[in-house]
Amino acid sequence: MAFKQTTLHFGPKRAPGGSLSPPSPKRQRFQPEPDHNNLTRHGDTDDDHHEASSGSQVEKDAEPSNNPPQTLVADKVNDMMRKYTSGILKELSGAKKYYVVWNGTETGIFESWGKCQPLVERYPGAGHKKTTTYKDAVDLLRNKLTEKLEAEEPRSVPQPQPCTASPNTYESTPRYTPPTPNSRIPGSAAPSDVAAIAADAGEPQAQSFDPAPDPCEPPLCQERQAAMDLAMAGHNLFITGSGGCGKSVLVKALHKMFKAKERKVHLIAPTGIASVNIDGRTAWNYAGWTPNDFSKPFGILVGKSRHKKNKNRIVGTHVLIIDEISMVENHFFQRLSQVMGRIRRKAAPNNPQSQMEVQGAFGGVQVIAVGDFCQLPPVEPFQHCLECGSEMQQEKVGNSVRSYFCPQGVSDEGPQQNTHGYFMEHDKWAFKSSEWVRCNFKYVHLKKVHRQTDEDFVRILQTCRLGEVLSQRDIDLLLNHPAQVENATRLFSHRLQAQKHNESQLKQLHSPSRKYWCLDYANTNNSTDEELDRLIDYYTASAGYLIRRAERDSDPKAPPSRQPLSRLGDHRYAQFLELKLNMPVILLANIDLDSGLCNGSQGKICGFVSRSKIERPTEPKRKNYKKDLSAFDAAMERFRLTEMFLTDKGAPELYPEVEFNNGQRRVIGPDCAVNELGTKHPHMLVSRTQLPLAPGWAMTIHKSQSLSLDRLIIDLGSVFEKGQAYVALSRARSLQGLQIEGTDEYMLQSGLKLDSEVRRFLEELERSAEGN
Repeated sequence: MAFKQTTLHFGPKRAPGGSLSPPSPKRQRFQPEPDHNNLTRHGDTDDDHHEASSGSQVEKDAEPSNNPPQTLVADKVNDMMRKYTSGILKELSGAKKYYVVWNGTETGIFESWGKCQPLVERYPGAGHKKTTTYKDAVDLLRNKLTEKLEAEEPRSVPQPQPCTASPNTYESTPRYTPPTPNSRIPGSAAPSDVAAIAADAGEPQAQSFDPAPDPCEPPLCQERQAAMDLAMAGHNLFITGSGGCGKSVLVKALHKMFKAKERKVHLIAPTGIASVNIDGRTAWNYAGWTPNDFSKPFGILVGKSRHKKNKNRIVGTHVLIIDEISMVENHFFQRLSQVMGRIRRKAAPNNPQSQMEVQGAFGGVQVIAVGDFCQLPPVEPFQHCLECGSEMQQEKVGNSVRSYFCPQGVSDEGPQQNTHGYFMEHDKWAFKSSEWVRCNFKYVHLKKVHRQTDEDFVRILQTCRLGEVLSQRDIDLLLNHPAQVENATRLFSHRLQAQKHNESQLKQLHSPSRKYWCLDYANTNNSTDEELDRLIDYYTASAGYLIRRAERDSDPKAPPSRQPLSRLGDHRYAQFLELKLNMPVILLANIDLDSGLCNGSQGKICGFVSRSKIERPTEPKRKNYKKDLSAFDAAMERFRLTEMFLTDKGAPELYPEVEFNNGQRRVIGPDCAVNELGTKHPHMLVSRTQLPLAPGWAMTIHKSQSLSLDRLIIDLGSVFEKGQAYVALSRARSLQGLQIEGTDEYMLQSGLKLDSEVRRFLEELERSAEGN
């Protein structure tokens, strides 16, 4: 099978003998560097305006250059124009004008008077003008910048930041040198060329602000920052890597950065639990579908997505991030791309430029697919025919499904000559879809592992991930090594197994139980976004709660203010949590990264203390969020609802103190997880506030995704899907904290087999990466 995507490869190359080299377990940190600044204006005296992009201080009376002044000015203007034209559409609809500002609180080209007016109003000596065409706007701004810089020579003027090298609030990494404005975009590049492509390629980003940093999220390492740069340059990306390489961290960082760049970004996942893990929505919900809709012809599916709010969502999308791509089925990927393409082409203005922009896969939307095809596969693929919606029939060999076909498309020559398609079982993956090839993804392989530090364990996990044969030494090490698994979490392949184990263990503790109900809240936040179809049928109840009748779970045991929203049923925080003294627990939030207390930390409840001992949240300060209004709204919501959880009528009196495995002791108070609904500010905010703890005895392998566990016991006796065993093993932070049960040498090796089609796909990508 031939792949057209350009490949980019981070980390070590393929090891001799054809196997993939294991990722490095070591984590690098980088020192922060100063922010970049806009063009210095006459009258500015703030030292911040004299900070250069290299981080050095630019003096007012700099040494004269040997280069001719005209050359210096031209180079500076070229660099500035790269910034000021980023994100600006080259053609506006209707009678809209461009607004050029060369003297104002900000410099640049803007697409509406509403954006321009605050920048020039009451600004002394403001300089601005409207133009009809993009070319006129560019020429005007270039001339004004040239005049201004020539008047200031020989003073040294700080260079503005390139559009793809904006200060990174997740981690400040060494900046790449941007290419010259005339450099050409190669079709592929080696890792050292990543920034050159990122600075020049794709749709430039809108002028905007940098998102407020989240102190609870770890910073980006160098390779994740390089992926961020590519994404900000507008490329379609396939981001993969082994468990623990930080894909989830990167997804959240991408989501936040795109929003800060004023790009309408939607973050979707194939399952409810996966979408909750990334604060996104399911792919079904994004398209306006239900699973039953696939039983209908393709045209009906398009019709459902054309309903006003679904259509507005799809047409308004700039970026679509698809997480857990391994679980997205071939035909789902195909349907979503084709439906989005049809809707966006129909809605696009009837001119060559606009029509060209919506011709690609997913209707021209930037697509970022994230996940590891070595992990969990699609569940029950090819259930309904892509063409007519009929239920697909299966051909089996023994108990294994071999192929799928539509009974409506069978010809006299047999099912393989099916007019509606004939699909082998290994065709289930998203990368087998013809739409995958049309996406022309750049391949980003994250190699640096952050979860494990033991090099032997990292190497064994990489062998397991790729389904390669384990040596006898590695098998003995996995099955027979000394393990410290006191108070360990057990991972099961089936939900019922995990549920029964937790219930039986809880009953064995005879101490009094403490019960904690979640506080679910939906706040319209004065949103006027028509995309918020969830607002239909909502009504305002007492105490300001916005509750939907159909979405409330009726539980007579819960206090009136603590009735959970059923749409948050897959939330990582429990609707109801029962805790006892000496009960093992898992922390589900990053509460203190410096002390090692993060998502997946394990410990034991050593006592319960009065809520007066809880450290109360501090009210956010508006000035700390600069222009990031959405982040400030979310922070205020977390503050308000955390206070409400602690003080309302249903508030618990006692809270658990946990002694974690690393020796840290903490009283665990409530944490508020806020989801934003809608695509423009102000967003509707839906949240769940609960103690960020889960019973530590057992959980399913599926629900353990995204967790890093210090101590775990894995029951591999009932593993039923390829990828499950590897997902379970890769949750462990160390070999010392891992114990495997329910298997022997033969079952272990057979349970780690990699799908042959996935192997071919990854090997071809790696070969292509080596060629670049």
